[in-house]
Amino acid sequence: MTSSKNDSTPAHVNLDDNDKLLGGLLTSGFDEESCISRIQSHLYRKASPHKPSPYLISKLRKYEEIHRRCGPNTRDYDKSMKKIVSSKNNGAATKCKYIIWNTANGLGNQMINLAATFLYAILTDRVLLVEFGKDKHGLFCEPFLNSTWILPRKSPFWNEKHIETYQILLEKDRASNSTEDLPSVLFINLQHTRSDPEKYFHCGHSQDLLQKIPLLTLQSDQYFVPSLFMNPFFNQEVTKMFPEKETVFHHLGRYLFHPSNEAWKLISDYYEAHLAKADKRIGLQIRVFS
Repeated sequence: MTSSKNDSTPAHVNLDDNDKLLGGLLTSGFDEESCISRIQSHLYRKASPHKPSPYLISKLRKYEEIHRRCGPNTRDYDKSMKKIVSSKNNGAATKCKYIIWNTANGLGNQMINLAATFLYAILTDRVLLVEFGKDKHGLFCEPFLNSTWILPRKSPFWNEKHIETYQILLEKDRASNSTEDLPSVLFINLQHTRSDPEKYFHCGHSQDLLQKIPLLTLQSDQYFVPSLFMNPFFNQEVTKMFPEKETVFHHLGRYLFHPSNEAWKLISDYYEAHLAKADKRIGLQIRVFS
């Protein structure tokens, strides 16, 4: 089989016979030509035995509404960000809340953490914004219809370092036992090398504090989904969304990560050249240390 730039569908598959929306996981309305992998990638895998729960689908549609209303280039985004900036050190209630995701370590760590952060955004009614480095630009399609998840480069929070940290927040909370002096912006570092105070992020009292802060910026390389199941703030909701606990990344990964057309051309061409006729495929992770 030969594949053109805009058609790399496996020759033995009729696209009409497949569920392009993955059982309702994906929403309709996207321009299919702008992100070919969104409708084709499932054709390269075995049919999934795991179906998304109706509750997960409803939560995704609700999140998409929030993202459309509060995402970049909207009136509510501009108003909320202006208020957050003007009250950075003394807190302020805003119409929209955000979590900015920062990259850490390799692509695999980034993808599992980004999926976990997206789940946290859904559970806390926050808009997920990503701060991609140059190596990520053009790698993935936009996952949300009629909106963007890219934090604008002109944002005052792009690579912002002079904001309160989660550890300082905990120290102030212990000293004053008060929630009146909360910041509007908080930096949380959940990388695996961090010290014990950051681990309190997963506790109920910490989440009670964090819900009052309109903008969180998170840097992590960890898949912290199990802690969400154990947290009383989230347990009921996340269990309804994922009755099969082991399917969280399976569903959210298929929802979020769609290779761009340029990346998809490389992937599909490689598949046709080396994998299409293989009887058995074995996945390997090759890690190179400098």
